[in-house]
Amino acid sequence: MVKVDIELLVLGALRVLGSGCSFDIIEELSNVDEVTHRNFLHFKFCKWGRGLSKLISQEMTKSSVISLACSRELDCRNVLAPLTVYIL
Repeated sequence: MVKVDIELLVLGALRVLGSGCSFDIIEELSNVDEVTHRNFLHFKFCKWGRGLSKLISQEMTKSSVISLACSRELDCRNVLAPLTVYIL
């Protein structure tokens, strides 16, 4: 099994999702097999993204309820402040 830098796999996944380019182009750009990129995207990157989106939605729901209860209006700072921990 060949070790591949995680940075190349993440950049490849972002390139596919962001621009819609094919895995063979990603293979040429990164010199990592397209099957490796495809497997990483489908089995690791998407799983991580689903988990992150659940965390974010839970935090937004909690923050929205707290914000609305305290000030009767939604304040973006109250919603986004807890999310910076997960994004950074």
